[in-house]
Amino acid sequence: MRVDKSIRKAVRTFIVQNDKVLVIKYLTGKNKEFYDIPGGKIENGEKNSDTSIR
Repeated sequence: MRVDKSIRKAVRTFIVQNDKVLVIKYLTGKNKEFYDIPGGKIENGEKNSDTSIR
C-alpha cells in the first residue's frame, strides 16, 4: 500500500564566514540537543533567495 504524501519545497542556507558554518542548536523536551542548518518552507510565489533572507 502506497501512502500519498505532499511534497514540501524548502531551502537550506549555508552561511560561511572565516571557515565557520552557522548552525542552529535545538533542545528537545527530553533535554537532548541537535544541530541543523538554517532554512524553511518556501511560501507560494516566493523566490528561493527571499526564503533564505526571511
